[in-house]
Order: sequence, then C-alpha cells, then structure tokens
Amino acid sequence: MNLPMAGDGTIKSEALSILLVDDDTSNLEYLSAIVEALGYEVETANSGMAALQRLAQPPRPDLVIVDVVMPQLDGVETQSREPVEHRLQR
Repeated sequence: MNLPMAGDGTIKSEALSILLVDDDTSNLEYLSAIVEALGYEVETANSGMAALQRLAQPPRPDLVIVDVVMPQLDGVETQSREPVEHRLQR
C-alpha cells in the first residue's frame, strides 16, 4: 500500500485539515464534532499562543478558524502575529 507522503516525510491525509482555536473548551468540542462529521481532520488550540506554536510546526493545516474574542491574545492579534510567509504556504 502506497501512502501519500508530505515533504517532511510524514504521512499525508487526503482529508483537509482544520485548526480550531478557541479558549472555550465546550466550543472546541462542539465544533470539532461537527467538522469531523463533515470528514475533515481536526486539531484544536485553546489559546492564540498555542495556535501560533502549532502553526510553527509542519505539516500546516489547510484552514485555521480562530475565535476573535479570547483573553491575552485575541483572534485578530493571533492572525497578525503569524508570519505572512506562513499564511501563503500550502
């Protein structure tokens, strides 16, 4: 069986991956269940800083959905701190 491989040597899934970012655990659980039921791979981060740490590691998710209202580092600030070159990669 030949598995599709990403450039970094990890196994690449055919399903699109989504990173959900929210400080509310129940929102993450609810959204994760919906997104997984639609056939997507889901990762979660419970803060803007956790999201930035995850985004610094390959493989990058295909889509990032960020809660705008979060303590410390809100969604807008999280997106603005992500390097532009990361946002354009895929």
